[in-house]
Amino acid sequence: MKLNIGDMIYFAPHNALGVLLSCHRHPDGDNIWKYSLRSATKKDLSHHLVNVYEAQECKIVESIESGRFEYYNAKTV
Repeated sequence: MKLNIGDMIYFAPHNALGVLLSCHRHPDGDNIWKYSLRSATKKDLSHHLVNVYEAQECKIVESIESGRFEYYNAKTV
């Protein structure tokens, strides 16, 4: 699976939406994605927070392929 800038990932249990922002290669060889995450707070599901995080590409792909994350390709949305 090839991830691209602008692709979106949704995690329904937390009403969380991630947008892939950029990718760089870590010295150990892993691709690391920076993403913006909008997610609801536990106390108030109508209140959302936005933060920027990083994750290994292999972890993101594993979660998509296992069905844990819904994946939306930026080119087809």
